[in-house]
Amino acid sequence: MISFFTNLSFPRAVILLSFIASGVLGYYVRRDTDRLDQIHRELRDVPGIVQEIQRLGIEVEQYRQLADANSTTKGADFDFTTYIRSIAADPLVGIGQVKVDPSTRSAAKDIIDRVYKIRPNNKNQRYGRQRIGNFLYKLEAESRRVRVTRFIMTPFDKIKPGDIGSDEWSFEAAITSRSQVGAGS
Repeated sequence: MISFFTNLSFPRAVILLSFIASGVLGYYVRRDTDRLDQIHRELRDVPGIVQEIQRLGIEVEQYRQLADANSTTKGADFDFTTYIRSIAADPLVGIGQVKVDPSTRSAAKDIIDRVYKIRPNNKNQRYGRQRIGNFLYKLEAESRRVRVTRFIMTPFDKIKPGDIGSDEWSFEAAITSRSQVGAGS
């Protein structure tokens, strides 16, 4: 080894330093290439993360609107529209925003039916049968004053007879609350 350094000339020193420098530079290139590959993998996940953030933002806005309403679910001041929207926004139901069109009709003398037509706020929204079923179940289960009286469920995609389509549906429902005219709401 001592003879190597004693016979070290300038060209040999340049070759030795170049060899060491290329090893060091190779290490830095490899490290940066691995980091760049990691960044590319993380960037592929960004569109999904953005969609999830948007979905969660909509849910937060729905919850905020429900909290601002400060409505009760009992007694004469029962607000059916808020009740329906709170059930639709429930995380276990996952329907989201819905349009509620209220109407009243007289079923008999001194009896009024309040009918609330429910459909998704967005016409292009599609749901699985389980979500729709949970929504309808919770509408009736959470209040004794409400009954689902009409329900239409149509497949979201056009399918030919005999074909098996996806489990994506659109729906329209109506709930009814019956009360006596002189007995409050």
